[in-house]
Amino acid sequence: MPPLAANTSQRLFAGFVDVGPLMAITIVGSILMSPFDPSAVAARLLAGVGLLMKDITGASPGKWLAGVRVTDRDGRPSSMVRRVLRNVTIAAVLLLLGVPVAGRLAAVVCLIEMALVLLHRDRLGDRLADTAVIRRAVLPEISAA
Repeated sequence: MPPLAANTSQRLFAGFVDVGPLMAITIVGSILMSPFDPSAVAARLLAGVGLLMKDITGASPGKWLAGVRVTDRDGRPSSMVRRVLRNVTIAAVLLLLGVPVAGRLAAVVCLIEMALVLLHRDRLGDRLADTAVIRRAVLPEISAA
């Protein structure tokens, strides 16, 4: 039986839990400071690395709360390289936020990512790394028979 794909609400919930706080802090920091201020650059680097590594165990905190995890397309456990690769498209937004043209391009890619999750349940990062987000296995009920 093939694994059951995570639904859109699970994907969005996990994304907001994992990415939302980092994006908010980084954007507010970029507004309050010069994008090239060493503190702003350091904050973007830390947030970007955090986003790259968020699925390193197969389930980020948001995915764990939503009851989903990252696997290969066929449901087998994905490699750490694939789990990091799938997050490059999101981490690029934070890493490039202060760079004039590249930052805007990265923001467009992030919007495309959100649209893909809404329309197809998988995002560009999943397609790039050949991964899927599936529901965690639910244990069967034990009958008292």
